Amino acid sequence: MNKRDRDRQDKRDAKEVMKKENVEVIKSVVSKYNPDDLNLDKSSGKATTLVSYKRTTEVVKLILRGIRFTDIMEYCEAHWGIKRRMASIYYKKALESFADQFAAEREYEMDKHAIMLQDLYSKGYKSGDLNLCRLLLQDIAKMKGIVVDRVDVTSGGEGFVFNYKPPSSED
Repeated sequence: MNKRDRDRQDKRDAKEVMKKENVEVIKSVVSKYNPDDLNLDKSSGKATTLVSYKRTTEVVKLILRGIRFTDIMEYCEAHWGIKRRMASIYYKKALESFADQFAAEREYEMDKHAIMLQDLYSKGYKSGDLNLCRLLLQDIAKMKGIVVDRVDVTSGGEGFVFNYKPPSSED
């Protein structure tokens, strides 16, 4: 066997070892959860809302453990008898649950940050530091979604564009 073939064989062996380790990690992570609790067999048809919720929470737990997307897909196929498409839908629902949980916290943090910037602006204005005030106004504008393009120097300032994008309401 020449050097190239040995290298290829070593890579294949390393991949196989990595795959076995990943399977062991998945099994160790989900060993405390009994898939039989879901009351499923592979021919049960469409999942109920409760089963869907349980599957989504299990995918959330797998994500929080740091399991890779492809390994989660394989786990779903093996334990629930579903195809990758349905498993990816559960994965998407899990990610949406993260977004829902942190949406309120994000709004609070943005409001707090805006108040802090306004406070810094008033202190800078009182002290006469107008450069700081200008920078703070730029930060506030970026945070609120107001974008100001720079002046095009090559056209002598004729190319100034002010793009105002109103904040999107997600109600």
